[in-house]
Amino acid sequence: LRYSHKLAERKRRRDMNEMFDELRLHLPFRNKKFSKWEILNNAAKHIDELHEKRNRLLMEKERLHRELGLPVTD
Repeated sequence: LRYSHKLAERKRRRDMNEMFDELRLHLPFRNKKFSKWEILNNAAKHIDELHEKRNRLLMEKERLHRELGLPVTD
């Protein structure tokens, strides 16, 4: 029982480390080695930046549609 628990825990840690590595690949500064906390913190900041960029682009799209007399769509 103890041995199987150790194997399960080892697999869980390996899987989690692989997920952190994959998450780091989606960050703009993926070549730098970060701690898990830094990966999560930077991922959260990056997501916020992407949301802000999306909102700016949507506002620009609406402005251009109005300027051209086109209907504003989602």
